[in-house]
Amino acid sequence: MNSMTQQYTWIEDMNNNTYGIDEKNPHDQDEALQQYLKYYQFNMKAVDEYRCGTVRASGKKQFIQFFLKQQPAGTVYLIHGYLDHSGGLSRTINQLLQRGYQVIVLDLPGHGFSEGNEGLLTSFDDYIAAIEQGYHLILDKLDLKSVAGLGHSTGGALLFHASAEKRVKLESLILAAPLYYPYQWKLFEGLLTLSGKVISRKKRGFKKNSEDKIYQQFLRSDPLQVRVLTAEWVTALKEWQLKIEGCPVAEQPVYVLQGTRDTTVDWKQNIRFYREKCGEFQVALFPGARHQLLNERKEITNLAHQRIHEFLRNRSVFSQARKA
Repeated sequence: MNSMTQQYTWIEDMNNNTYGIDEKNPHDQDEALQQYLKYYQFNMKAVDEYRCGTVRASGKKQFIQFFLKQQPAGTVYLIHGYLDHSGGLSRTINQLLQRGYQVIVLDLPGHGFSEGNEGLLTSFDDYIAAIEQGYHLILDKLDLKSVAGLGHSTGGALLFHASAEKRVKLESLILAAPLYYPYQWKLFEGLLTLSGKVISRKKRGFKKNSEDKIYQQFLRSDPLQVRVLTAEWVTALKEWQLKIEGCPVAEQPVYVLQGTRDTTVDWKQNIRFYREKCGEFQVALFPGARHQLLNERKEITNLAHQRIHEFLRNRSVFSQARKA
């Protein structure tokens, strides 16, 4: 545990607790879980039933949460980006819940409350395995006709990869600022590879990836943010790029949301890549938005959430007509 998390006793309490995914509304009795949900401002009034627990992938336990509705408009499987965790996307979760969707979120290995070394990744396969096992748990616990995928940055790229290879069956995909090439990738790759020969881990610097000043401040104080960068991640990313380049074309509709001031991913090249890898592709650009599109200025994030809702609603209507 790093020095920042020591002042948040609920983190250690949650890490030491064994939550059963079949237990309904454990937060009613668990004070640590109450503090977690309150700290990240989840709107539990919009939740009819809450569950949390773990799923095992690559020999480690991965933390998963179910925010359920009695009569959901649809089901969304949401995956966060690299260095983040599910709590960092509470705004999007709340918006989906308010619009009638139920949401299942997974902390990637080494992030949030999932097991794994902080920030350390030797293969993207571990991430995809966790997403796949989380998906199978959803189908095992819920009687669903379809699941939509929503991912930010690395989370979006992983959902896309897993879907294209049919390791998960998602009816549609929404990718917010998806990863393929990082911004100034060749320079970034060279610097991190060179630094990795000297030091394999370094302290994370928080770059300006949102115009929302409140979010920027929150990010720096968030006790569950990953705070170290590892040189191994560069090697893992290069290996994964080769794999995703060779994956099949995605069959389901894919909707990319992208800010035009994103300096975390090379968004123009990434859009070209995903367009070529999708049979049915749409893109929405958000002028002035940075990488944290789902945690941007209020007007930008509200518009992004509206676009997500419209896409999910239209896909649901289309799906129902197709099945009829």
